[in-house]
Amino acid sequence: MNYFVLDSDDNSNYPPLNKFDHETTMATHMDELIPDGFTCIFEVDLDYSDAPKVPQMVDYHTAPKPVVSKKIKDVLEPLNLKGVQLVPAEIRWKDKVYKDYFYMHVIVYHQCADKENSDILFSKIDGRIRRIKKFVLNPKLTDIPLEDRLLFRCQEHSSYYFIEESLKNKIMAADPKGIVFIPAEEWTK
Repeated sequence: MNYFVLDSDDNSNYPPLNKFDHETTMATHMDELIPDGFTCIFEVDLDYSDAPKVPQMVDYHTAPKPVVSKKIKDVLEPLNLKGVQLVPAEIRWKDKVYKDYFYMHVIVYHQCADKENSDILFSKIDGRIRRIKKFVLNPKLTDIPLEDRLLFRCQEHSSYYFIEESLKNKIMAADPKGIVFIPAEEWTK
């Protein structure tokens, strides 16, 4: 059972995104499917010290949730992944609008950490992961049918997305830019 944590490439030319409006903010916090016909709107966040003058638009951005290009959408969509919705998105920067993007809305959650064998600090307030020194994947994930755990969010911290190796390989075959896959056992925070 090989899993990876999805992350954006640590390249200051690949900008993170902000939610542009209240409707997008609400939609990205839903734990149910977003109604058809909705478009999420994001704006490029260049409010950091080493921000480029012109952002480089790549295949994977975070807002902080994933926004993917058509290249990644074309890999994921035919698989009809359970609990994964690719919602049309626009990314705005100055007077430009990038339309071939999709908010990757994932409403599948699984307990991802083997709490006994990991070295993780959890928040006493909300139980979320605060720090990871050593991460061990929950072996009980294998009790869940594979099609229900190809792509999911970490129940202990919903900002983290886990992807099974066969799906990662399909995405990598498309040669995407801006995305990295951290082996789960090497994941630290």
